[in-house]
Amino acid sequence: MTAETAAAIPDAGSVGRGARIPRWVIPVVLLLAAGGTMGFLQLRKQLELSRLIAGLVDPDPDVRARGCYYLGKLDPSPRAVEALRALLAGENDPGVAESAGYALQRLRDEGALPLMSEAIDRVQPAPAMAKLISYYARLGGAESRSRIEEWAESDENWWRMGGGLGLLELGEVRGAEILLEFAASREPEVRAFAADSLRRHSEPVTEMVGEYLDLSTAPGLGFSDAQLSALTEFWSGRDRTRELNDYLTWNREKNPSRRAVQRLLHAREKVERWVGLGE
Repeated sequence: MTAETAAAIPDAGSVGRGARIPRWVIPVVLLLAAGGTMGFLQLRKQLELSRLIAGLVDPDPDVRARGCYYLGKLDPSPRAVEALRALLAGENDPGVAESAGYALQRLRDEGALPLMSEAIDRVQPAPAMAKLISYYARLGGAESRSRIEEWAESDENWWRMGGGLGLLELGEVRGAEILLEFAASREPEVRAFAADSLRRHSEPVTEMVGEYLDLSTAPGLGFSDAQLSALTEFWSGRDRTRELNDYLTWNREKNPSRRAVQRLLHAREKVERWVGLGE
């Protein structure tokens, strides 16, 4: 190589310093990268959806129940709704039927209400069926009232307790009164279920109005006589419809500010009653 030729070839550093990337390249690269990420996430979501739907036909009821539960936590999908409906239409395992109903009410599939009603009547009465009745009420709202009333009047314990739970979901204090009947049952499973159901609704309501009750119990046990007496007095001492519905509204909206305002309103009303300005 001659000296003239060598001098004509720029060094690597000068090439790097002199190169200029066109301005349009950077946004195009970023757009392609974003599109690739979104495509990957969408593909991953569809694969997960397919995996969960495939689990709904697994012979193991625990696998089917888990599949229902996680499908209910995904974004609403026609594929998921169709698969859950098909499962619920023929499912006879109480736990799986409950999980399918839970998922369908999470997905707000009001079209599944007839299937849920039929499953409750078909599947063997069990604690899971009582919970399924509460999902039916939560999903159907006022339209579910007639069926909830039927179950609340049933001679079958689990249906009647489910009716009580359903009435509570509809803002009816009578639901608590039904569950209080079973909270004194001699059957341990019935007593414990009634206590757990009452606790979940009673603790936030009593806290909201400033009448704190210690409703804690050991797992699987019902209330003590003292707890049951205090709870009965709370629900029957005066009409608690307003408080129950305030709690339901807050619980469904998950708005902590709304709950704080409701607590202040109830505290003010309590003071008004003390000084003779209220009811």
